[in-house]
Amino acid sequence: MRFVTLLCLGAACLVASDDLPRRPWLGAALNPLDSARRAELKLAPGEGLAIGSPSKGGSAELAGLKGGEILLTVDGKRVGSVERFVELLAKKSSGRTLVLGLMKDGKRVPCEVRLVERPRDPGGAYEVLYDSVRSGDVRLRTIVTKPLEAGRLPAVLLIQGLGNSSVDAPLGAEQAYSLILNRFSEAGFVTMRVDKPGQGDSEGGPTADTDFLTELDGYRQGIKALKTYPFVDPDRVFVFGHSMGGIMGPILASETKLRGLIVMGTVVANWAEHMTHSTRRQMTLGEGDPAETEEYAVKTGRMYSLIYLEGKSPAEAKRAAPDLAPFIDREVAEGKYLHGRTFRFFRQLSRINLPSYWKKVGCDVLAAWGASDFVAERQEHPEIVRIVNLVRPGSAEYMELANTDHAFRTLPTQRESQLRWGRGPAAQFNREAISLLVRWAAERAKA
Repeated sequence: MRFVTLLCLGAACLVASDDLPRRPWLGAALNPLDSARRAELKLAPGEGLAIGSPSKGGSAELAGLKGGEILLTVDGKRVGSVERFVELLAKKSSGRTLVLGLMKDGKRVPCEVRLVERPRDPGGAYEVLYDSVRSGDVRLRTIVTKPLEAGRLPAVLLIQGLGNSSVDAPLGAEQAYSLILNRFSEAGFVTMRVDKPGQGDSEGGPTADTDFLTELDGYRQGIKALKTYPFVDPDRVFVFGHSMGGIMGPILASETKLRGLIVMGTVVANWAEHMTHSTRRQMTLGEGDPAETEEYAVKTGRMYSLIYLEGKSPAEAKRAAPDLAPFIDREVAEGKYLHGRTFRFFRQLSRINLPSYWKKVGCDVLAAWGASDFVAERQEHPEIVRIVNLVRPGSAEYMELANTDHAFRTLPTQRESQLRWGRGPAAQFNREAISLLVRWAAERAKA
C-alpha cells in the first residue's frame, strides 16, 4: 500500500561567471513499469522503465528512440528506477555516448545515444543567469531570472517539494513551478531556483540519499546569494515554499530577514505524527476497507515511531519489533528509502519543532491551501497563521484556493485529485490561483 506525501509537484545570460557545466539531457520521460506489464514482458522484478515520447532536440529523439520502448540498461548497468537512471546520467557529460539496452517489439537490442546538453531558457521579457552556490563540498545549480527593468528589484526564491526531480525548465513551461515563477517575473520579480544535490547540473547526491539538513542548506545558500546580486533589493526578498518547501521556508525565515513568506500545501505538526494521520486519511478518502485501513495505519504509526522518533535504522526496527518486520520490508525500499528518500531525511525532520521556527519568523506570512488538496490538510494552514499572529499580530493570513489541488491543478474535489494523481488525463493548472498568491507578494513588495 502506497500513499502520497508532500511533493510531490538555458539563456540570455546576465554574466558568464559560473563554470558549473551543463549536464546531458535525455529528453524523454521515464516511468516505472507496473507488475502486470513487467510480467507480460518477462522482466525481473524492478527491471525496466517505459520511455515516453521524446522531446524535440533531445538525446532520445536524435538517437531515434520511440515512446513505448523499454529501457533496461545503461552501459551494461541495470536500470530499475528513475532515480537510478538520473544517478548514472549525472556521471556523464555532454558529447559522450551511452549504450542503452532496450526492449523493442519483445527483443533486447542495444542503442547508442549521443548526449546533448540540457536546453537553456531562451529568455525574452527577462534575462537568465545560470549560476551556482556552494553547500558543503558541492556546487548546486541556481537559475536566476531578471526582468528587463533597471534598478534593484524585489526577488523570490522558490523551494520545491519532496520529489526527486529538477526545476531546470524555462519560465512558462507547462510545469507548475515554471508557471509560478513566470507569473512572478511578469509581476517584476527577480526569481531564483536551486536544484537539489544530484539534480540537473548540481553536484552531490544522489538526491534520494540526501538528508533534510543537507538539502535545507542549499536553499540557505541560495537566499544568501540572491541578496548579493546588484539588481536585487535585499529588503524585498520573498520565499515561496511548496509542500516540503513550506516546512523549510520558516526555518530559513527565522534566520534571515525576508519581506514575505508564502507556503502552500504544507505541514506544521510533527512529521511522524502527520504521516500516521495522513495515511489513515488518504486511505479513507480512497474508500479503502475500514478494517484494512486501521491495521495499515497502526503499523505505519509503529514504524514511524521506531525509525523517526526512536532513531532506529529499519534493520534495528525489525529486530525491536519482529512482528512488524514483513511490513517494514514492504514499505522501506532497499532497506533505507521511504517515499523516495533516505529514512534519515525524515528522521531529522521528525526531530524538528516546527512551531518554534514559525514563532521566530519576522516577516509577513501567507499560508495557502487548495480546497482539492488531498495530500496536505487544511487545518495545518490556519494553525500556522495562529502561531505567527500570537507573536506578530496581524502579520499572517490564510488563503483557501477553490478548485486547486496539491499540484496546482484545476480539479473540483480531493477525491478527483486522488483518482487522477500520477495518471491521465491531465488537468489544467489553475493559473488564477497562482496569480492570487503572486498578487499577495506584489502588494507587499510595493509597501
